[in-house]
Amino acid sequence: MKRITGILLAGLIVLIISAGCESEDNNVTTPDNTELPDISGYPVVGTNQTAYYDTENEIAEPTVGAAYYGQDAQYISITPEYVDNGDGTIIDMVTGLMW
Repeated sequence: MKRITGILLAGLIVLIISAGCESEDNNVTTPDNTELPDISGYPVVGTNQTAYYDTENEIAEPTVGAAYYGQDAQYISITPEYVDNGDGTIIDMVTGLMW
């Protein structure tokens, strides 16, 4: 009887352990509709950033393809303009957003 109990207990342990395992499925699926919405007409407010930086210091303007190229200071954008409504809210006059 002890032998049968031991076998059943061992089988139960194996079953519990194997139930927690998941199969490796490296198949990546992508949704059929991968088109992004057109937001080209949405105004992007600038940050007034004019300096360029690496991981530690200010640097000269990076050229195309160079490390750190594409920083915000390289993009001409719309000057930010905000109005304080005096009631705890601010309006972004470029986007019309209020917070």
